[in-house]
Amino acid sequence: MKSKKNVRFVHCFMFFLALSLVTSCLSAKSSAETAKSYYEEGSRFLQTNELEKAIQSFSKAIDLDPKIAVAFEDRGVAYDRLGDFEKALLDYNQAIQLDPNSSTVYFNRAVAFYKLQRIDEALNDYAKAAELNPKDIYALINRADIFFSLGDYESAAQEATKAIVINVNASDAYAIRASSLGRLKKFPDAFSDYEKALALNPKNIELYLNRGIDYAVSGQLELALQDLEKYLELNPNTPDRERIEGMIQQLKNDIAN
Repeated sequence: MKSKKNVRFVHCFMFFLALSLVTSCLSAKSSAETAKSYYEEGSRFLQTNELEKAIQSFSKAIDLDPKIAVAFEDRGVAYDRLGDFEKALLDYNQAIQLDPNSSTVYFNRAVAFYKLQRIDEALNDYAKAAELNPKDIYALINRADIFFSLGDYESAAQEATKAIVINVNASDAYAIRASSLGRLKKFPDAFSDYEKALALNPKNIELYLNRGIDYAVSGQLELALQDLEKYLELNPNTPDRERIEGMIQQLKNDIAN
């Protein structure tokens, strides 16, 4: 049988243990709230492009709460904007470990991979972002753009088509698919896509240049001439002006002959 003294000791011990647990919980809650405040502060700095300040705030949030995935992700965005892609990747990797179902982290990491010319990894991450967020047409459009730059026009057209299926008003997807189909010499379909892209986004003046070139390749010289002249009218300071003027003069000569 326990003495009264021992019982009092046990009661006191349990009281201090409970008090310690409560204090610990309150402290953890306070740290989490402070971490959230630093994260929100960092987000404001990120929005105003004060990148160094954003990184400092996100780092404080992470110090207080090492499991705050969005702080790692947004600090990665800040590093990316500063051109420090390797540090950005480290933060994106940590964010993915903490939250493997965030489509935006994969999208942002794909951007960093692409800037580092790690093309296969960029393609894989864009695919993962599209898988996690089936409505994210820009993951598909960026994949299409990469395939186009690699000369894989079939894959570029396929990815652009996936984006169009999701959003029939995706002007960028029509633009990429038009150029891809032009390279594949599927001109009727290409010209149809150019029309849709221009109807959706008349300010995309590069379409006049690309369509003009495709008109020239397909033998429709007068339409090619109209588009190239329209492009120079809308973009008089293009670095390619001399080359395009040469193309225009060649078209005029060919039409005259």
